Amino acid sequence: MKHLFISLSLLLAAATASAADYSSFYKDLPISIAQAEQPVFKDARVDITDYGAKGDGIFDCTRILQNTIDNLAAKGGGQVYIPAGSWLISPITLKSGINLHLAKGAMLILTPDRTKHLKQGATKPMHGIQALGCNNVAITGQGIINGNGIYWRAAKRSKYSATEWEQLKALGGTTAMKGNEEIWYPFNLKSLPNFDESVAHQEALRQSVVYFQGCQKALVQGVTIIDSPKFQLELEDCTDLTVDGIIVNCPWNAQNGDGIVLKTSQKVLIVNNTIDCGNDGISLKAATGKRAFDHKPMKDVIVAKNIVLYAHGGFDIGSEFASGISNVCVYKNTLVNTETGLRFKSYTSRGGKTDNIYIWDTLLDKVKDEAIGFQTDYINEAIYKTEGAQGNDWIPEFQGIHIYNLTCNKARIGISANGARGTVHDIDIHDCNITYTDVNTDIDPNCDISVKNVTLRKF
Repeated sequence: MKHLFISLSLLLAAATASAADYSSFYKDLPISIAQAEQPVFKDARVDITDYGAKGDGIFDCTRILQNTIDNLAAKGGGQVYIPAGSWLISPITLKSGINLHLAKGAMLILTPDRTKHLKQGATKPMHGIQALGCNNVAITGQGIINGNGIYWRAAKRSKYSATEWEQLKALGGTTAMKGNEEIWYPFNLKSLPNFDESVAHQEALRQSVVYFQGCQKALVQGVTIIDSPKFQLELEDCTDLTVDGIIVNCPWNAQNGDGIVLKTSQKVLIVNNTIDCGNDGISLKAATGKRAFDHKPMKDVIVAKNIVLYAHGGFDIGSEFASGISNVCVYKNTLVNTETGLRFKSYTSRGGKTDNIYIWDTLLDKVKDEAIGFQTDYINEAIYKTEGAQGNDWIPEFQGIHIYNLTCNKARIGISANGARGTVHDIDIHDCNITYTDVNTDIDPNCDISVKNVTLRKF
């Protein structure tokens, strides 16, 4: 009997799951959404200071941290513990079974030396913290992950004050005119080497500070992610994924500084997060053109109880969604000081089809442009360079979208929709209250949008 008790105790201690119960997010939904399963971790913990890591912001902890991850993963996994302190690292790779836990007061700082982000023989830098094809993997805690993005991103003169612009140029770098806009590039910095011989190519190789790809049962919980070279948190081709209670922050003028970018994933829960960023706040994407054949459609996603304090689009679908997006519930989110509240954008060669998208109980405040905006003629220079198809292939089709119980305290335009016939149709907007300053609705006759019981009040 004693041996049986010991065996059961060891079995129970062998694995620990996340304590959070997320079942309440799946109740009373207008459609059925498959619930994201949570990761399970072995009951083991290793403190990186036990292996000589120093949290002084100077000591390079990369080798110690990576070896700790690798060795613990080889033993079945567990928690890699980062205590309070300033921990300088180059990019690291998580492994299956690993929960990277940052204690309150801990900051992982990506080295500003960009050459250390390149593995030997690699042609592009690594993401700051990446998990590739992992099962049961997590980043948790109350600490901070700092991407040191200022040393990576180009900057537009129009987005900086005179003082800020001079501070930026004091780092060195290279300036050039693009049309009428002066652009600063972090190329030929005074104290840091370049990692590419071309200004343009170096700029195109920026990576995200946290990147999960092809993972199953993954969790990002509680941590703060700041100042990424590109996207703050990028999640691609994952299944059973939860992002809960994180803080995402980067300068408002950061180029491509998106907050949470979700791509071609299934069974996803994004809840209780606070985002303040330089591009779209929470963005759903699903591949471009022929690349869609390499990815599953986006499906079974919940985005709920998040706060976006600044973004281009508070909640965003596009511009690429060629593999399709369906079964998405977005509710009880607060979007403040965004350029657009709910934003749906795409362009020929990047589009697919949406279906069963339900968005309700949304609060918008001080929206610069549209409270709700659809655009299927979205064009920028990067699109023409990265098209995955030609001609009339991959035409976007925003349809099956239902928006209701939305309140917007102030926007320049209430509802807008622009695009060719058949690209925006079967859109249902009802029971909303929108205060606008300039235009109540700007809906192209080609767009099929049903607007019922919506109060549009001029400010």
